[in-house]
Amino acid sequence: MRVTSAAAPAYRADIDGLRALAVVAVVVYHAFPAWLPGGFAGVDVFFVISGFLITSLLLRSLSDGTYSLYGFYARRVRRIFPALVVVLGACLAAGWVVLLPKEFAQLGRHATAASAFVANFAFWSESGYFDVEAARKPLLHLWSLGVEEQYYILWPLLLAALWRRARLLPCVVVALVLLSFGANVYLTDRAPEAAFFLPHARSWELLIGALAAWYRHSSAQPDTAGAPNAAPGRRVSAAVRNCASALGLVLMGAAFILLHRWRPFPGWWVLLPTAGTLLVIVAGRDSWINRVLLGHPAVVGVGLISYPLYLWHWPLLSFISIVSPDLPYGEMRALKLAAILAASVLAFLTYRFVELPIRFGRRASPRTVGALCAGVAVLGAAGLSVASDHLRPRLDTPETRRIDPALGDWNYPGPPIPDHVRGIVQPFAVPSASPTKTLFVGDSHVVHYWSRIAHVIERNPAAAAPVFVVGCPPVPLAKRPPPRQGCDRFFELAMGLARAPAVGTVVFSARWHAYVPATGSADDMAHGILVRPDGRPLTGQDIDALWDAFTATVRELLSSGKRVFLIASSPESVYFDPRKMVRRFTSAPPFVEHVDVKRQEATRSMRATTERLRQVAMSTGAVLVDPFDYLCEPELCRTMDGSGRPLYMDTDHLRPYWAIERALFIDGTLTGQAAARR
Repeated sequence: MRVTSAAAPAYRADIDGLRALAVVAVVVYHAFPAWLPGGFAGVDVFFVISGFLITSLLLRSLSDGTYSLYGFYARRVRRIFPALVVVLGACLAAGWVVLLPKEFAQLGRHATAASAFVANFAFWSESGYFDVEAARKPLLHLWSLGVEEQYYILWPLLLAALWRRARLLPCVVVALVLLSFGANVYLTDRAPEAAFFLPHARSWELLIGALAAWYRHSSAQPDTAGAPNAAPGRRVSAAVRNCASALGLVLMGAAFILLHRWRPFPGWWVLLPTAGTLLVIVAGRDSWINRVLLGHPAVVGVGLISYPLYLWHWPLLSFISIVSPDLPYGEMRALKLAAILAASVLAFLTYRFVELPIRFGRRASPRTVGALCAGVAVLGAAGLSVASDHLRPRLDTPETRRIDPALGDWNYPGPPIPDHVRGIVQPFAVPSASPTKTLFVGDSHVVHYWSRIAHVIERNPAAAAPVFVVGCPPVPLAKRPPPRQGCDRFFELAMGLARAPAVGTVVFSARWHAYVPATGSADDMAHGILVRPDGRPLTGQDIDALWDAFTATVRELLSSGKRVFLIASSPESVYFDPRKMVRRFTSAPPFVEHVDVKRQEATRSMRATTERLRQVAMSTGAVLVDPFDYLCEPELCRTMDGSGRPLYMDTDHLRPYWAIERALFIDGTLTGQAAARR
């Protein structure tokens, strides 16, 4: 059922067709990013559509003299809140069943932020290298709803204030578009998380939709003689309108295909989906593509359920990632396809039996608005209760409370490891009484030894001062592909610091086997994730050249009187992950079960690169350290200590207390005297 109020613009089926394209792109990207790598730009399509529709509605009501701020917000509540209440409630209920206390508390914080429509600010404040990965945040997608609602708060007031100044209004909007777009470009390069989440860098996308609405509205107003002006769709030929619509679809398609999560976004790239959406909208519903393709009943049908489909799909996919993180690819693909099907069914049911009756049926009474607001407020309060640990999840037992602290357990006082190393190494130094410095170079697998480093310095003030240069693999002649831009210069600049006279020791540590193939064999190349500085894949010759250059660098450092330590990859297994130890669907305690890992299995993936490091050490005189000799027993690598505490925070990063107890090889890098193995 489609109902149009007197103050509402004429219904355009092609807009629902656009919604269908946007939501399908987003859903496909979230489930299978390799299939549509730029599908996340569907959110930008939604932004432009929202700006157009909301402004069209407001302009019609201002023209008719029916403008009412309460009426506008009441319509927004009836549109946004019904499905949101259902999905938020379902997520909190599901979280109570399957989440650990810390996970449930995080969900509660996000539910509270979403109910207040500030989720974008919440997720922006959490962003960082060791923030919980996106797939484990069931309400992450509600950041976009926050941006839209913040726009809805301010835009009706500004539009009403400018209504009587017809010539001034478009000038003000254009100025706001330019300012907001400028903020987007500026922040994308310097603070990409802020550019992505915050409204001042995103509002221009809604405002260009508003400009399209103003153009169509002003063109349709009576001229000075009292006759209506021709609608913009009639002021240009059908051929031009068809070309505009076709070009718009091409730009949108290009965005969905060419964009990748590692491109700087939004930035300039966001012009592809936004300009494409704008062209399709201004082409009008009578252009051939809009009328025949976007207006097809099947496409429109998907568009009608696009909002609840957007709300439902991500929580289902996210809960799958939480409860089944290590399924084989085939099983995970089948599970995700089932989740998309379930989300589609839930979206239809939500639209048919929740949205339509509340928006247009007998339930669409003034009391409904109050009830919906109360419902969202109750869910926000419930989220606050969860976040403050007053409402505990089903999996809250003494055993899980020993698992819970391991999630995200990280201790490093320096600046966050950068997601983008932009060609500048920013070392982090720790004060010490010693004039000599020890330089630690590598990725997060050097940082997870920090707690032992701090422990040594605390007990030995004369130890060398540690200096960290982290964020990239510590090898020459290669770089990580995006999003880690700048890694091609990382090694060069780090070695510039290493050659300083005050540096007496250089420590290289990394998750070597994840970066550097040991050889050029097909098996090894499949596991390496480095490329040449020019972006081309590494070849077997490149691998040999890389190891030769690394060996030469180590030899140079040693010949200048410095000590060099090569710390091989530390133990790694899916069974180290604390989440793997939780039996989430067991009906009764115990909810925790752990499996120790055979040392032979844990070393399988890293054996070749460790051997290559051994060859470097033997040919140069560097000290090679194998963490397995300290962190594992002769036959087993333990996943949990005797008191039931996990030893790792995820599949491969040591917890701080475990590093203090067992990473004794660090002592020699700072004091010159290695501690005994335990």
